[in-house]
Amino acid sequence: MDGDTIELSTGERVRYIGIDTVEPTDRLGKVITEFNRYLIEGKDIRLEFDIEKYDKYNRLLAYVYVDDIFVNATLVERGLAEVMTVPPNVRHRRHFQQLQEKARKSKRGIWSKG
Repeated sequence: MDGDTIELSTGERVRYIGIDTVEPTDRLGKVITEFNRYLIEGKDIRLEFDIEKYDKYNRLLAYVYVDDIFVNATLVERGLAEVMTVPPNVRHRRHFQQLQEKARKSKRGIWSKG
């Protein structure tokens, strides 16, 4: 698990669509990973798929929800993820871009410097 990838109880790995986070080897990456763990660990999650269901590493590509929390969007909104859309999976691109712009203007998370 890291900031944009989780492992299901089935062992299948899920890569969050539309976002990218700092790797956990970075100090901020560890914080982001822990926040992601807090959001999803031990909870029932719902996966929403877009056009392509798997990436080249055979990970499921999904938008992840826990109750009414849209995890992908929450990470962007808090400045813990950057928008990274890879066509054809672009369903929430515009929403993510709006959240990122707000996070950037508010200097949240990764946008706090400069």
